Amino acid sequence: MKLLQKLFAIALALVGAGLLVGGIWLATLGGSGYYLVLGIAYVIAGIQLFIGRRSGAVIALLAALLTVPWAVWEGGFNFWPLFPRLVVPFAVAALAMMLAPAAPGMDRSKAAWRIAPAASACWLLSSAWAWPLCRTVP
Repeated sequence: MKLLQKLFAIALALVGAGLLVGGIWLATLGGSGYYLVLGIAYVIAGIQLFIGRRSGAVIALLAALLTVPWAVWEGGFNFWPLFPRLVVPFAVAALAMMLAPAAPGMDRSKAAWRIAPAASACWLLSSAWAWPLCRTVP
């Protein structure tokens, strides 16, 4: 599991670096600063996870939550523009939370069982919200 944690942390930091560079370029062209901020967050989260700090998962989750207002601003409440803007940040946050180190003195399997019901509820609610919307044709 340690190897998977390290590989994910490296991948997250590299993705963050790419988003950071692209975000700087986009911002200089007058575009949104979202990718610059997300890139910084992912680089910091990747570093934190790599050195074994749970704060990396919290940063990834906060980045996903702060993506919601941007996604609504960019695409409105329409399913098809909103879904692609939200799915990746929330998937990254979910992976970060699952691969984050357990709290000191807590067994990893117990920690996973505590997170699983909340993750399942979020998935069910998002699926229930998405299903009727994806069947409509704009």
